[in-house]
Amino acid sequence: MNNTIDNPTKTFIRFVKHLKNTLENQEELFEQETGFKYNEVAILDYLLKEGQQPITQTALKFNIMPSQMTFVVDRMEIAGYVNRVRMPENRRTIYLRATNKAMDLVKSYEESYTKILDNVMSNLNSKEKTAVLELLDKISEKK
Repeated sequence: MNNTIDNPTKTFIRFVKHLKNTLENQEELFEQETGFKYNEVAILDYLLKEGQQPITQTALKFNIMPSQMTFVVDRMEIAGYVNRVRMPENRRTIYLRATNKAMDLVKSYEESYTKILDNVMSNLNSKEKTAVLELLDKISEKK
């Protein structure tokens, strides 16, 4: 009998391990190419979607210690991905604003994941790809 049907748990675990390794390899490659880690790109994506945000609020959202956040922001600012902004009404609060250059980095990151998805699903036909994506969407809705 088909191994997939006989032992769905093993098949699922094998798939998750394969996906985990693939994602880790991609993140490592992306970091080597750009010098930026996933959490830094996630911060930029957040700023692009939400607009400028206070540094302290952003650090809390991403569970980053304030001292580490200063280091992260310094690196992103030097690279031209964010600007620090002081508001006239409260000069003590510093906001982060993503730059247009940040959009390019986030887009590059998303494209690298599109390549992973294409690679993972390369042996499926169009109908099978659609079915897998619909099933993954259904699974991810479950809480």
